[in-house]
Amino acid sequence: MQDLIKDVVLLVLGGIGTAIWFFWRRRAEQTPVFENIQKAERLLSFQKELDKTNYSIGDLKNLESALMGRAEVAKELGESYAEEAEELRKVEFNKSMTQTELNVFASQAYQRSERKLESTIAELKKYYSPNEIERFDETNNAWRDYQLKYAEFISSQYKGGSIYNLIYASALESLTIARIVELETELKRSKETLVTQDILHWKEKKLKWSHGPSALTTINERINAGAQKRPKSLRVLYFDIAYPIDAHEFTDLDGNAVMLVTAFSHNKRELPLKRVYVNSGGKKTELKIITFMLSIENSISLAAKTFGQYRMDGIYLFPLYFKAQSGNIAADFAKNRDGFVLSELGNSDKDKIEGLPLTPPTGKGPSPDILQRVIAREFPGFKLPYLMEARST
Repeated sequence: MQDLIKDVVLLVLGGIGTAIWFFWRRRAEQTPVFENIQKAERLLSFQKELDKTNYSIGDLKNLESALMGRAEVAKELGESYAEEAEELRKVEFNKSMTQTELNVFASQAYQRSERKLESTIAELKKYYSPNEIERFDETNNAWRDYQLKYAEFISSQYKGGSIYNLIYASALESLTIARIVELETELKRSKETLVTQDILHWKEKKLKWSHGPSALTTINERINAGAQKRPKSLRVLYFDIAYPIDAHEFTDLDGNAVMLVTAFSHNKRELPLKRVYVNSGGKKTELKIITFMLSIENSISLAAKTFGQYRMDGIYLFPLYFKAQSGNIAADFAKNRDGFVLSELGNSDKDKIEGLPLTPPTGKGPSPDILQRVIAREFPGFKLPYLMEARST
């Protein structure tokens, strides 16, 4: 009897133990499931909060990328300036210098940093609209006031002493280098994400979309022929290059051809193009835009149905010396598509450039009168809503 009770107790305990082990195992197996459910609930709640602010997960990822990128660039720039400053000081201080010489050296170092700052500011302004430039100048003037007052504060305790000028110039240089790091970080971001001032300037003028077909007969014939043969596309690019008629016009155009780029898209927000550029020798060279016009094609036209009814026609300067190099001509749309290749560089159109020197542009650029003449001759029907001076930047 006692043995029977013992066996029953052991059986019950064994069953309880098995049940406990079974439920523990199931719990362990389901823990990742529960965790995933909880994560999903938290993400859903987070997404609802984002929806209230009109931001998306993608926006946050872009913000994270931008902040990390800017921090990395600032670090690299800061280290490079520190190394440069250290090398300069090693060279200068290896020889015996009087206090006057030290003061002069500090002043020269500050002037070097000032020239670099002004160069960075000039480059950055290319990516700002006129209104943005005005606001930037206001904030930069405020920074100038801070720069001078802080340098005076730092050096004030040495006023009247022979070291005062050195401390004052060094403080100015330090603040200037910090400003350069900040603005070059912004410049790098602008080059990667923004269009240049030329297009922004037209946007400031509120250039409007016109309705109806374009009057550019020659390229329209190519577009219509392409629409008959090609399948429906999200976007498309066509181009035509107007070459100088002789060496004299080559000189008048400062070594450039005049290039018409026509872009179509079903998405209005993809136009105007962000930039057109040449990929050659491992670097991108952005083409100077002269003017452009936007139009909305008739929705029943074959081109509009195939390529989209939103159209941009832009005039660019194309340096002819690129024709002797390898690479390609590409464009970035305002959204959704970068690196759209228009054409490969090479020996095409050899007959049209025969006898031309193919020297790089000097940078002075052709005058508006010359451009008007070439555009009227080569692209009749092109309206000129706004014509920039074609100065090299």
